[in-house]
Amino acid sequence: MYKQTVSAVLLMLACCWQEALGQASVENFGHLTVTAADTVVYNSARQAFDTLQVMRGIEWNTETGTAKKRLEAQRGKSCRVEASDFTDGESSKWYDMYWFRYLYPSTGADGQPLVLSALAAFPDEGPAYTNNVIVGCHVTITSNKESPSEYYNTGSWLTDVGMLMLHASCGTTIRKPESNPLYYNLVIMPDYEGYGVTKDVPHPYLNQELTARQVTDATRYGIALYQESPVIADYRNPLRPEWKTVTVGYSQGGSVALATQRFIEQNELANELHFAGSVCGDGPYDPIAHIRYYINNNGGLLKMPVVLPLILKGLIASSPYLREHRMEDYLEQDFIDTGILQWIDDKCNPEKEKTTEDVTKALKELYKNDDSNGRFRRILNSDGTAYIDKLVTPAVYEYFSNAANFEALPTERGVCEDLHLALESNNLTHDWQPRRPVRLWHYTSDTVVPYVNAESAADGLGPNCTLYTAGSGIDISWDHVGGGRVFYTGLNVGKSESDLLADILNLPISFDDEIGIKPSFANTVQAGIWFTLDGRRLSSEPTTRGVYIRDGKCVLLK
Repeated sequence: MYKQTVSAVLLMLACCWQEALGQASVENFGHLTVTAADTVVYNSARQAFDTLQVMRGIEWNTETGTAKKRLEAQRGKSCRVEASDFTDGESSKWYDMYWFRYLYPSTGADGQPLVLSALAAFPDEGPAYTNNVIVGCHVTITSNKESPSEYYNTGSWLTDVGMLMLHASCGTTIRKPESNPLYYNLVIMPDYEGYGVTKDVPHPYLNQELTARQVTDATRYGIALYQESPVIADYRNPLRPEWKTVTVGYSQGGSVALATQRFIEQNELANELHFAGSVCGDGPYDPIAHIRYYINNNGGLLKMPVVLPLILKGLIASSPYLREHRMEDYLEQDFIDTGILQWIDDKCNPEKEKTTEDVTKALKELYKNDDSNGRFRRILNSDGTAYIDKLVTPAVYEYFSNAANFEALPTERGVCEDLHLALESNNLTHDWQPRRPVRLWHYTSDTVVPYVNAESAADGLGPNCTLYTAGSGIDISWDHVGGGRVFYTGLNVGKSESDLLADILNLPISFDDEIGIKPSFANTVQAGIWFTLDGRRLSSEPTTRGVYIRDGKCVLLK
């Protein structure tokens, strides 16, 4: 009863806040002026309904305007982005596209307004239309230089950001027909919280709903910027009348792509965004099954030990279940003393930041040059891997080893029980069924993000979710990182990200044009629309008793 009363009060306060904002419909954002009609969504961090917030004073950041992909002439060097401006008239034989970085307002892990950054790209070869919107969700990273918005400084086409950017191009060695849905697209790649302009704050790793909300905000603002900004008026092409939006990602990006689909569908944004589905590769969709795989398989060997502190740091920073806990409650002190937590925090320091590969190399060096009386050699292997029972506390290892603890959610609170609840709250494999297609791709020999994640998703998400299993033809030693290369190239396995993406883009999906994309962000309330307390939009006036939201107000039906 207390919880219901508090929730009702919070909802009423949120509704009053919305009404006080009025009906202003035009906002100025530096270079960009947009007119808007917004959608009510549920902000779980604040436990309240709100609109995507207008933040006064934001200026769209279109610095270094154009990006044209060029192959460097020197042998052994990768294709890099060369920064220029919108008036750069040089042509390129490969991967021609314009790009821009931009800022957008969203909500942070603390429930407060937050400005985030993103990268976007679109074709510069003069097609009649830009075909679709591809929302690229990036992999797990531990350095800011790997974030999408830094791609023009440090990026390589041999990364997931580079591969996804190709969907904005006219093709690779051969120009593709303009009707090919895989090319000539607007590609939007958000930085997750903790990267880009927010590099100084913790990254809420595996906080699925929060990251999905931020990616959705980036998508709405990115489309608006593309359609309305006068800075790119001479370069952009109109979106094709039947354009679609698809979320795509691998590893952490795979789970973010799926979580974003869930957020869009549950908040009735599919029509506005012309949302068609998601392509998800090797994602951690089921965190409990994921952690228990580490314990029960391969002798407990972790190929990428940094995953554990990344998960814990993200959840401690953002999950209400873990905010009273510390890393020492879960990780052995010897593992903490390696400096791995500081390496993660160094993402905001260009002189010290480490990629995930750099972290593994640093662990190898610690093993090789152990000057701590052998402590690090006791918990690490010479190749930078480690066994999970050496990294987590005995209590955590015992709790997650016991299958009986996972027959139901814990009813008591404690160090291990709270971690259990925090992980399960970010499980994407149950309690919803996608309305649009989900195409899963997973490598069977992945030991970093194990195949059990895909099995859980395929079993739990219903008929619109299909799984493509990649296994034969891939060198087993490639593991998770090599699986990502295969996901984007299709090397030796047949189907790739592009095949699954084309499958969705070619489906005959229709949208309600009356409530299609509105490039605007004014805070307004949708008149006459009914919502449940968990944020679901209803097609008509409800007939059962309960509390609902209508016209920005709580309504009690008796």
